[in-house]
Amino acid sequence: KSLPGRLVSGSQAIKRLAESKEYSLVTSQDPFMTGHLATKISRRKGIPFNLQLHADFIDNRYWVRGKPVNRLLRFYSKSLIRKADTIRVVSSRMAEKLLKMGIEEKRIYNVPTGCGIDVARFGTGNSAAIRKKFNIPDGSIVVLFVGRMVKQKSLDDLVAAASIVLKENKDVLFLLVGDGPERERIRDYIESEGITDNVRFTGRLSYAEVADCNAAADIFVLTSVYEGTARVLEEAAASRLPIVTTLVSGAEDVVEDAKSGFIVDVHDPGRVAEKVLLLAGNKELRTAMGKRGREIAEQKYDRSRNLDKLIDMWKETAERRRS
Repeated sequence: KSLPGRLVSGSQAIKRLAESKEYSLVTSQDPFMTGHLATKISRRKGIPFNLQLHADFIDNRYWVRGKPVNRLLRFYSKSLIRKADTIRVVSSRMAEKLLKMGIEEKRIYNVPTGCGIDVARFGTGNSAAIRKKFNIPDGSIVVLFVGRMVKQKSLDDLVAAASIVLKENKDVLFLLVGDGPERERIRDYIESEGITDNVRFTGRLSYAEVADCNAAADIFVLTSVYEGTARVLEEAAASRLPIVTTLVSGAEDVVEDAKSGFIVDVHDPGRVAEKVLLLAGNKELRTAMGKRGREIAEQKYDRSRNLDKLIDMWKETAERRRS
C-alpha cells in the first residue's frame, strides 16, 4: 500500500483496538508512521506512550541522505520523541543525543536490541563445516562480514579495504554472509578489483550457520555508516573475535578500542585495512582481543541480564498515567 493507504488502514486498526479493551500503555518501534499511530492510541485511551529507537536516526547525516523523505521525517521524529513518556534507545550514543535534545534522563532507557543475545550460542560453532562448505583453504585468515547487503553497510569500503589487505597478505580470505540489493553490484566490484579468489559469498544463512561462521572466522569487520547497535558486533564479541568497526552508534559500547578491537572513522577503508593487516599478522593479539570481547559480551549483552531492564521500562511507563 501507499503511505496514505497505510495511514488510513492503520487509523482504522487503531480505532478497533482502542474500542476492544483497556491497555496500560502503547509502544512504537520507530518514530515515524508507527509512532504517529501510537500517539493516536495514547491520546484516545489516555495512556502513556513509549517510543523505541532501534537505529541512530537523530541528526544522522548518512540516514538523512538515504532518501529524500528522510529530510522531513528527521523533524517529525523529533516531535514524536518529545511527546513520548519514555524512550528506549539501544546505545549510549543515542542516549547522549536525547539528553542534548533536552529529554530528561529519567525518561530514557538504554536496553540492547532484543535485550542482547544468547551468549552461550556463540564461540563453539562448527568451524570445520563452514570451511569445507565454502572451500576455505587451510591456513587462511578469515575476515568475516555478516549483514544485509544494503547501502547502509557501505560494502564499497569493505571491498576497498580488502583490496589493500590482499596486496599485502594473500593468506587472508573475506567471508561475506548475507544478501540484499547491493550483492550483485558488490560482486562486480570485487571482480573488477581482481580479488574474487579471496572472497566468498555465502548468501543468507540460518542463525545456527551464522554462529558457525563466527567460529570459523579470525577477525570480524563492519563498515556501516550508521546503526543502532549492530547485533552482529555483540555476536562477534561473544565468539571471541577481534573486531574492526566504523564509529557508528553502539560501536563504543561493544568494542573497547585497542583492547577488544579497533574503531575507525566511517568511509576510511585505508584504516580498516591497516587494522585487519595488524590482526592478521598477530595471532597473540587476536587471541587477547577476542578474550576481552567475550568478557564484554558476557557482562553487557547476555539476554538474561537485560530482560529485567525491559520489564522495568514497561512497568515505569505504565505508571505514568496521563491526567
